[in-house]
Amino acid sequence: MRQIGAWLRAQHAHGALIGGSCAGVFVLGEAGLLDGRRCTTTWWFQDELKQRASNVKRIAQQSGYADESSFRRAFTRFMGMSPNAYRQWVQQRDGNGV
Repeated sequence: MRQIGAWLRAQHAHGALIGGSCAGVFVLGEAGLLDGRRCTTTWWFQDELKQRASNVKRIAQQSGYADESSFRRAFTRFMGMSPNAYRQWVQQRDGNGV
């Protein structure tokens, strides 16, 4: 996933329009391309999408950040990966799957 995310970010940085549908929004989210943007997905993934997004918003508010984007940038700068990538890394490390 990390390689795909890096490739998508590079394409976006070079001006490519990136889009996804259905579960593709999760790939875009992991790549950081949805940060600060609104998105939707098919109805059976909506709860998962809300949970992933709301957790970061809640943590940002509890940590005293003005908004979610500020928190994501600071987290990525400090940890070297996005909050979602870190969550996946922890789940893999702890054997909880992804």
